[in-house]
Amino acid sequence: MNPEVQQKYLRIVDSLGQVPTLPVVVTKVHQVLSHPNSGAGHAAKIIETDPSLASKVLKIANSSYYGIPRTIYNIQSAIALLGFNTVKTLVLSSTALKALPKNARCPHFDYKVFWKHSVEVAVIARFLARTGLGALDSELAFTAGLLHDIGKLIFDEYLSEDWEKALEKSISENQELYKVEQELLGIHHAELSGLLLEHWGIPESLQGPLKYQYNPELGGNCSPLAFVIHYANYLSHLSGTNPVKNEPMPELNPAAAESIGLTSTPEEMLSLMEGELEYVTEFLHLIQLD
Repeated sequence: MNPEVQQKYLRIVDSLGQVPTLPVVVTKVHQVLSHPNSGAGHAAKIIETDPSLASKVLKIANSSYYGIPRTIYNIQSAIALLGFNTVKTLVLSSTALKALPKNARCPHFDYKVFWKHSVEVAVIARFLARTGLGALDSELAFTAGLLHDIGKLIFDEYLSEDWEKALEKSISENQELYKVEQELLGIHHAELSGLLLEHWGIPESLQGPLKYQYNPELGGNCSPLAFVIHYANYLSHLSGTNPVKNEPMPELNPAAAESIGLTSTPEEMLSLMEGELEYVTEFLHLIQLD
């Protein structure tokens, strides 16, 4: 992204003075879990300072989604059994969702369907990361999928009138929403999603796949995961889960399947993932805000 354009977008985020921030505990957990000499006990002590977060992590860790054969009673055991990357996913996801707006303002935007779509993309992205040709971090893919559209929540909460005009133009003229947003607002929701993560101090490895999900070939080192999010988003829309009522179907980058290492059609991929998608409703229930 051009540095001048980047600064313009950052000013937009900064101008939204009420944009939520993440608790310090999240940053500390990520730092500890990313350090090669850290142990489960170090991270557990930090998570346990936030009872709400600790409860949420244990609740999700004990769900059938992760398939742990025995009950997990404490955070240290959760970290040891699930692994550092999975726990980083749980901590960031549950905290980020709690910090974001909780109701839709724009008439064309369905908040409940938004979260279903987000979880679907997360589940699909994890599946693609595990089955594709590249050695991608499936938990990073899950987190990127879950947060890939959070820019829409910021538009809806803080720029609702302008965004509603973009939604109406996208629908009436059958144009992809991100292109209309770029035209009318100077930034589209994918880039805004990435900038919000930057606002939160989240590494580029997660920002990039969000920002470049519509142009994954431009993502540089982030391109492999950006292609995964791009394809997962397309599959979720193809399944009929669309948080913007009557939004035009997004275009599928012709290089996406080959870049991920897929030989099946999108329709065949949805059929292959039928079992995975059964967990969407359960996980959606688990992450619902308290």
